[in-house]
Amino acid sequence: MKDKLLEYWLSKKEVNIYLTSLEYWAIRIWTLARVAKENRVTTYSVCENLEKKGLCHFLIKNKVKYFETKSPHSLVQSLEKKKNAILEIIPTLLLHEKEKEAKVEIKHFEWILGLEDLYLDMLQHQNTEIKTIIWPDNISPSFKDFLDHKFIPLRTKKNIKAKVLMPKTKLNKSYKKDDKRFLRKTKLIEDKVFDIHSEINLYGNYKVSFAMFGDEEMTGMIVTSKQLHTTLSSIFNLMRKL
Repeated sequence: MKDKLLEYWLSKKEVNIYLTSLEYWAIRIWTLARVAKENRVTTYSVCENLEKKGLCHFLIKNKVKYFETKSPHSLVQSLEKKKNAILEIIPTLLLHEKEKEAKVEIKHFEWILGLEDLYLDMLQHQNTEIKTIIWPDNISPSFKDFLDHKFIPLRTKKNIKAKVLMPKTKLNKSYKKDDKRFLRKTKLIEDKVFDIHSEINLYGNYKVSFAMFGDEEMTGMIVTSKQLHTTLSSIFNLMRKL
């Protein structure tokens, strides 16, 4: 229960004070501090924060200030208010996102840790689709471990689907067998005319990543460009139809 309340944007001290005061109709601050085993000044400050969050309130009885917790239903009511407030500004936030899409930006990444950050960026766009051109034969064994045991499982868990183009090799035929399990649709192309040695990923409607992940060359970049994304997506879709 405490863990759930911590996820609700409450601090540990707020959770402690909230649960303690919940057992009383109304309680004086110094008594609450003693029962909760918290400093009196800290307790008063925490109570003020809980009041601002709409979970509790102060009341005066016989010129004495008491603290009282509202019904636990107020937790849901408070979240609903925050949700509605966010929904009101979503249109404005989307306008800012479109402005970002119009800007061209290039970020560079080096070696394994850098490439890991590059790939994890793709997982920031949940419930979307990644279009990938790749030749797994060229992947360094050390980096392949990250892809197999972290990136692909996380992508699958986040329900991010993938469409893949890769050369038609014995290894890649085996790779294709796991498509359904990893939310993937792989198309194999004759390797003699499809000689690639790096990976291209199209995702998030405006991002393109390039990755070189061999032992001798481990580097990559993310280009934020709506036009480049659209252009390469068109070429990708054409190749899927061939």
